[in-house]
Amino acid sequence: MEEQKTEQKPQKQEQKPEKKDIEIKVRRESTGEETKLDVDPDATIGELKETLRESGLMDADAAIYYKDKDLDDGMTFRKAGIKDGDTLQIGGSTVAGY
Repeated sequence: MEEQKTEQKPQKQEQKPEKKDIEIKVRRESTGEETKLDVDPDATIGELKETLRESGLMDADAAIYYKDKDLDDGMTFRKAGIKDGDTLQIGGSTVAGY
């Protein structure tokens, strides 16, 4: 019995588009000062808060707002509709150092 050979074509690997960070601004409500940050659109608001607290830009009990909405820690930038160039507000507490 003769073995049948089938020619296999190499499969094309789909190239996923590179994840592109977005640039946002974070404005401290108490001072009006702004800080620019590059963030992954799939990062969470909680991760941003942690970064801001570690750098002394935000108190532990402060909140982050976008278009007058308090953002939940588990929400991603993408899910919140935050896009490149948008500004978030830090408020609800005295911002550290100011």
